[in-house]
Amino acid sequence: MPLGRTTVGSGRKQRKGQGGEDGGYDPSQGPGGKPFSLSVPDGWQISGRVTGARSAVLAGPAHIIAGKLDLAVSPESLGAVFIRWVPELSLLNENRSSLLQNKAVYPTITAVQFIQQILFPVLHRNSENVQFTLLRSLPQAAQRYQQRVLGLQTDRTLLYDGGICRVTYCEKGVSFEERLFTLTEIQAPHTGLKGNRETVVIRAPLHEFEQWLPLLGAVHRSLKFSGDWIEGEISRQMKAGMLGSRSAKDIQTLAEKLAAHHEQTKAEIHRELF
Repeated sequence: MPLGRTTVGSGRKQRKGQGGEDGGYDPSQGPGGKPFSLSVPDGWQISGRVTGARSAVLAGPAHIIAGKLDLAVSPESLGAVFIRWVPELSLLNENRSSLLQNKAVYPTITAVQFIQQILFPVLHRNSENVQFTLLRSLPQAAQRYQQRVLGLQTDRTLLYDGGICRVTYCEKGVSFEERLFTLTEIQAPHTGLKGNRETVVIRAPLHEFEQWLPLLGAVHRSLKFSGDWIEGEISRQMKAGMLGSRSAKDIQTLAEKLAAHHEQTKAEIHRELF
């Protein structure tokens, strides 16, 4: 099935999704406009948005992309088959913000535990017959991610863990297989879970999963953030006092590093999921 390229953002025609003509995206994405482009099969649905950091607590160069993408691509509106980029859960569901930030409730946990105990239950509240068939920690992927983050900002109190899980379950009488990848961010020294990053989920009916993998993989591989949008988001955070002042050349250099960081991270996720 051929893929068609779609550029998402203000001022361009969108694929129609759950949110209507604009696919559910927030059209005001700062001076850079058009956050990203994505190749999807004709007729598939796109829904979601990109959410910028709203406070200095959530800001920082490494967080301009990671954790701010809330996007689902499916043959029908979040139907049996989909690929989903999941944001920080505090952004996905405001009611869980205090829950995730409460160190007494959720102390430092592994990425695999996060998927099992928090992510999957949030995404599938009505699932039945849940069986995790793979629980795998990814310490090396997390270490490489951390090294790239250190190249973007000087905050050395952030630690990362990575994990991937495979799970089968039933929803509304249909059996599914699903794979979930995430990195978790921890504020050192071990003060508790700060949030999830780079979270991607793919699913399909149990006995059709393998045949959907190549197409879902092609959609995942096609995601590309706009350099202009990244520069615009850096400028917005600077004006809001969430980033230190930078020259135009420094902004461009940082945007290039962020784009490279995204591509490298995407490649690692792709190897694990597909």
